[in-house]
Amino acid sequence: MPSTVPFRVVLTSNGISRKFFTMFEGKDGSIYIHPNRGHKKPWMTPGLESNDTELKLDFNNSNTPKFELHKISFHPSGYIHLTNKQNKRYRDGTRGPTFEEMDSLYLFCIIVPSSLDEMPIFENDKKCMLVNLVLPNNVPPFYMTLALAKEDPGAPENDGTLIMPRFILPLNSGYKLTFVLRSVKQRDRETPANWPPFPFFLLRTAA
Repeated sequence: MPSTVPFRVVLTSNGISRKFFTMFEGKDGSIYIHPNRGHKKPWMTPGLESNDTELKLDFNNSNTPKFELHKISFHPSGYIHLTNKQNKRYRDGTRGPTFEEMDSLYLFCIIVPSSLDEMPIFENDKKCMLVNLVLPNNVPPFYMTLALAKEDPGAPENDGTLIMPRFILPLNSGYKLTFVLRSVKQRDRETPANWPPFPFFLLRTAA
């Protein structure tokens, strides 16, 4: 059961607000994230290639998970659970470091929407506290990083991709949940960044 009123994070651009995700904190300090997507856009998993310096996403080799995701939960023990609408958990033993073992600013999740106009429209939600992130009208393809902070994280690094200042949400546990929106970098001047063909998220499972 939540110990906080859920927060709904909304993205507003060109005067239109769209649902991005909701979040609440459990009594034990667990963090629950419910990412939104358009009804015609299923969650998919892109192919991944990694080396010592970068992670490459391969959208041509992607798959649709059989488990229908509803929310992601991050527990102080380090365990990460995926839950469907029937409240059944996908348990595969996935875990990261415990909250105590985490760095003072630990990035634990990245949420990547497909094109903004494919996200569900937000109209009203009296059950949630609203966090309305107002974006530029012609916002480029972007992603959001979610991090857990043990102290004031300060201003985020700005390498030219920062879309807005860091948003900080204090939690009952004493930690702080922080959001940062960054635009996708172009590989070169001639190749513009494109929206991904489907929404997806990345979970960090290592220190």
